[in-house]
Amino acid sequence: MFGLIIEFANQKIKDEKNKIEQRLGKQIISQANLDYANLSNDQIKLLAKQFSEFLKVKSVDH
Repeated sequence: MFGLIIEFANQKIKDEKNKIEQRLGKQIISQANLDYANLSNDQIKLLAKQFSEFLKVKSVDH
C-alpha cells in the first residue's frame, strides 16, 4: 500500500514538472514572437541550449 502511495506521489510530481516545462516553453516562444508551426525539433533544441547558456551567464554575473 505504501509503495502505491509513493508511486502515485512520484507520478504527480512528474506530471507537475511536465506542466511547468510546457508553460515555460510556451511563454518563451510567445515572448520571442516565434511561430510554433515553423520550429523544427533541431531549432527547439538550439533555442533551449542558447537560453540555457544565457541563464548560466546571468547567474554567474550576479
